[in-house]
Amino acid sequence: MLRTLLQVRHLLPSVAQTAVTQAHDWVGSMIDRNDEDALRIALWNSIGGRAMDQEPEVLMIRATICVLYAAASEAPDAGDTLEYFRSTFLAAGLPATALTAVGE
Repeated sequence: MLRTLLQVRHLLPSVAQTAVTQAHDWVGSMIDRNDEDALRIALWNSIGGRAMDQEPEVLMIRATICVLYAAASEAPDAGDTLEYFRSTFLAAGLPATALTAVGE
């Protein structure tokens, strides 16, 4: 998911771009759960009362939130997270080719 978002980072809202960059910086290192929680909370706060909206900006931020559970003590089901990520990514109008290019 992170590699997919890195491919389209330039299309994301600035708060999501920052989160993707930070998550990428954490790859291969110990992630502090508090830092990850703070970043996830900042993303949720950025969409505020619009969390259920289907606007592309909101969907992009919700897709970004999916990558921020590496250090969570109670992470959501991986399969559900992947499916949710895929559906919000596509519903946001982000290019489907980014999803397939990651596995190549």
